[in-house]
Amino acid sequence: MDLTAKHGLVLLDQLRKMRETEHLTDVVLVAEGISFPCHRVVLAAFSPYFRVMFTCEDLADHAQRYLRQHFVQVCQNEEVLELEAHQLGKLLSSDDLNVSREESILDVVLRWVQHSTLMDGEVRILHLPELLRKVRLPLINDVYLREVMKRNTALLSDAECLEMINEALEATSMHPSAAPRKLKLRYGMETTDLLLCVGNDSDGIRSRYGSYAERSFCYAPSTSRTFYITSPRYGEALGSRVCRGCN
Repeated sequence: MDLTAKHGLVLLDQLRKMRETEHLTDVVLVAEGISFPCHRVVLAAFSPYFRVMFTCEDLADHAQRYLRQHFVQVCQNEEVLELEAHQLGKLLSSDDLNVSREESILDVVLRWVQHSTLMDGEVRILHLPELLRKVRLPLINDVYLREVMKRNTALLSDAECLEMINEALEATSMHPSAAPRKLKLRYGMETTDLLLCVGNDSDGIRSRYGSYAERSFCYAPSTSRTFYITSPRYGEALGSRVCRGCN
């Protein structure tokens, strides 16, 4: 037996043992109620069906990540308005939507409802309450919210929607700063002020770039945390002015 064939047999034997002990298995097949932990790479190597299926799953995950990261830009296109109600609802539930204002989420919901054809117009309106629940209304500016109510009769004609909006307005008017804190901010809404100090003390230790990495840091006043960073390549010229201003 040549070396290549022997290596192949050893590899298959090790993969079998790993499957039997469920070591590093990353997918489970279920047949007639019986579960079979497996390795994706092995299934994909021996089955064109699984190869295509796993590739599609990876592409779908990548598409979802792209959609969340570029949500505002994507929503400028008409394609997002073609989503099914449950698909849009799942998307709007995500904390990872890269938006700076919750108003963007409300706008998408209203555009989706208004983007109706003769075939599905009434059906879309019926989904308005469930989609509005995905919007974190207390995070929306109260003036903007009142204007939206005036322009959209669908919100005024639905008792459940009207109740949700009135509750949000009441919460923000009574406790303007407290209401948003009860809701988790979406990705893109959270910002932290940082104080950047780039130093060049002559006693510092030079990095391979010729700057003083040990003397540069960011300080977050809100949490009193310090994050040490690598100094810029030309930190010596910049640092003396920055550090004097920080003292």
